[in-house]
Amino acid sequence: MRYRVSGHTTVTVTIEVTAENEADTYETALNDLNSLTAYAGNGGTDQLIGVNSEDQSVHADEEIVYDDIELLGPDEDE
Repeated sequence: MRYRVSGHTTVTVTIEVTAENEADTYETALNDLNSLTAYAGNGGTDQLIGVNSEDQSVHADEEIVYDDIELLGPDEDE
């Protein structure tokens, strides 16, 4: 039988920002990059998830935890 197995992992998001002071850095970072979208390929060729600019990066640094299985059907050989 064929199955689709889904899982999740933690990604680390890094962004360089210019802010008035350290207290404003989180707000500035959220204003510049507040969510991930399907940017694959933009901003870098060595990343699974691309980004908008050179001062942003996303890295998957954790082990994958598989937690969902979906039955697709019989193997093509069956």
